[in-house]
Amino acid sequence: MPRLIVLNGPPGIGKSTVAFRYIEDHPMALSLEQDVVRGLLGGWRTRDGESGALARELCLAMVRTHLLAGHDVVVPQFIANPEYLDRLSGLGLQVGAQHIEFVLLDDAASAESRFHARIDDPLRAEHQRVAAVFIEQAGGYAHQYARLTRCLTDRAAIEIQSIEGDPDETYRAVLSQL
Repeated sequence: MPRLIVLNGPPGIGKSTVAFRYIEDHPMALSLEQDVVRGLLGGWRTRDGESGALARELCLAMVRTHLLAGHDVVVPQFIANPEYLDRLSGLGLQVGAQHIEFVLLDDAASAESRFHARIDDPLRAEHQRVAAVFIEQAGGYAHQYARLTRCLTDRAAIEIQSIEGDPDETYRAVLSQL
């Protein structure tokens, strides 16, 4: 049975790193980042709402296709929208996949510090710069972190402590819950 693994959490917490480890260990698994899909759309930076909505729909179609092919999908994404989380859950149920929703967390101050430290990583600097602009436009990091915690209040997400500087331990914690 294929798995639909949602790796939610605040920006910069290690979702993409854990997803990458998972797909490296699970042939044909797909790591599907909405931000990457959105970046494939022309003019996405000037059409925030429209590009975000279209990217979500494209991601749902990709999730469906990949699960129906019998392969796991990992969605490493900051999602503070319970309706989208419900759509992912419903899609997993609809196609007969196992759906697991995780949230990677650290305390708010540490998570924000980790997010801003990524600007010094040459591999992530451009992505980080764009993400920082969007987060500021959306009210700042603390506001986004609070949105996430409110969204998760009544959800059955499995909380995983994201260990700063030890992505292997965070990855093992996720695997232990599968």
